[in-house]
Amino acid sequence: MSPSPPPPVATIPSVVLSVLTAVSSFRTDDEGDPAQPSKWRQRIVQFDVSHNAMALAFFAFTATLNIATRIGFPIALSTFFFILSSFVLALCLTLTAIRTIIYPDAIRQDFGNPRLINFFFLPAIIAPIVLLTLPPPIRMYNVSQALFYVFFVYQLALSLHTYGQWLHVSNPVASVYPLLFMQTIAFFLLSILASTLNLTDQAVFLLVPGILFWLVIFVTVFQHMTPALKSARQSPNPIFFLFLAPPAQATIAILTLQAARLGPMSNMPPQFLRLPSPLPWTIHSEIALYVDLFIYALLLRLLPTWLDQSFSVVWWAYVFPMSGAASAIILRYEAHPTLFWKILASVALAMAASALLIVSLLTLRGAWRGDFPKNAGCQTAYLRHYMNLNEKKAYANMSSSSFSSFSSSVTEEV
Repeated sequence: MSPSPPPPVATIPSVVLSVLTAVSSFRTDDEGDPAQPSKWRQRIVQFDVSHNAMALAFFAFTATLNIATRIGFPIALSTFFFILSSFVLALCLTLTAIRTIIYPDAIRQDFGNPRLINFFFLPAIIAPIVLLTLPPPIRMYNVSQALFYVFFVYQLALSLHTYGQWLHVSNPVASVYPLLFMQTIAFFLLSILASTLNLTDQAVFLLVPGILFWLVIFVTVFQHMTPALKSARQSPNPIFFLFLAPPAQATIAILTLQAARLGPMSNMPPQFLRLPSPLPWTIHSEIALYVDLFIYALLLRLLPTWLDQSFSVVWWAYVFPMSGAASAIILRYEAHPTLFWKILASVALAMAASALLIVSLLTLRGAWRGDFPKNAGCQTAYLRHYMNLNEKKAYANMSSSSFSSFSSSVTEEV
């Protein structure tokens, strides 16, 4: 008698595939209609890539508090917000991963959207802020340097892709939107990180395309925004606050680069830059700051026209630009501790904190009511995908049952 064959050994890919299939097909017992996906799946599918801006907003305010410690703010407050921001980031990454498992085609659809594609720059925006706000005991130079080069390559590759498409797009008016500024913000933040790592050549390299395309996008958006909004039948919304972000980050990037150039010589061992207090201001950083202040005043002039709009994920566009502006103003107050800059720094910091608090509360209320996240286009596409998947399964089951019946009849005849 021959020995029985050993039981099949499950390989790692088969186990992973089984787990993903089980998670993707999971349904709760209280669902009545098998033709419709569960409510929680429909809500998570609507968590498109733009909703990750919540993590950016929290880390941006954390960076502002980190800079505020230079003028006497408690370090414990900055550390607390770093922990809170890390939790928000982990939550966003978890929801994004679940969404990808449930509906893998969602990432491709987001990337193909002329506006949502700008949010794929978020990794190169958030990562430098995370590395810059890490508490000193857990900051490691080699790890930070390696991650810098990873996101440097990511930013460069994605920028070349988007700018190339922008130059050859068939309908350029539809692509003109303040979200284009996100393509340049990462250049400035990576330049800041490079300066703190004493990589001055890389910092200059990143600063140049950041300034170049910031000016190009600024002029393009400023001139063609009205036709673009009319063609899309939209009105101005809080996304316009992204006008404020590039000059604020450019100010800080120029300051840190100047500090790095005046810092240790190149023959010293690799180490983090010890930022002097105050940072060395030049005419270039002053120009960037005053451009930022003028745009801030213009946006505050238009703010009442946006407050009557219903809450949506675009409201998170308030926090990051306002936090960046507050950081630049605080650094100016550090260098010029006059009453004017003290009042301006206090007001800017209070406005950034208020924006974060209000938008966070509105987000929690929207999530409780089931109005957040919300993306009708993603939900419709997922429902269509789900129906097609069920039709394929039904056809496969029908074919399998027909084949089984045919086999049974043949066996009986034999």
